[in-house]
Amino acid sequence: ARAFDEAARRAGVTLRIVSDRCDHLKDPWGNDAIPARFDRDPALVAPVVAALDGTPVDGVLAVGDRPAWIAAHIAAARGLPWHRPDAVAAATNKLLARGRLLAAGLPVPWFVSVPARGDEDLDRLIRVRFPCVLKPVGLSASRGVVRADSLADLMAARDRLAALLARPDVRATASTDDETLIVEGFVP
Repeated sequence: ARAFDEAARRAGVTLRIVSDRCDHLKDPWGNDAIPARFDRDPALVAPVVAALDGTPVDGVLAVGDRPAWIAAHIAAARGLPWHRPDAVAAATNKLLARGRLLAAGLPVPWFVSVPARGDEDLDRLIRVRFPCVLKPVGLSASRGVVRADSLADLMAARDRLAALLARPDVRATASTDDETLIVEGFVP
């Protein structure tokens, strides 16, 4: 955020930062940052839009998956061209993204979803072919992606990913609280 703020100042652009850090740091960027939570709760959008009332807004920029959701709602509320909220939701959830790509007729590897914990829906594993890749639906930048060459590898990877998803630091950065995992064909 500091780098964007500095670049905006050099370009003569007024930047208003919407941050989930305002409750931890007092005005961390020195530009009257707007406090927000990046949970995907529509009720959290109105206070941010209200804080911008009377301020000209020519564009939005999101740094990360979680802020992209609220940025899409702010852009929609202000009539700005940007990603639609439903498109952001699909782009930050691997299962939704694969489904949209498939529905559009684009080539995607085979995929199934399984829960990170519990035995429900594990009957879907009969569709799995090896090698495959297991990954959480809500983490980005290849975090949590594990290759499995056998069913034993797959189940061990599932246990590791369940533990990873339970960590508070990971939960705070995930684009969704969904603990669903996607298993998909390995593409060499």
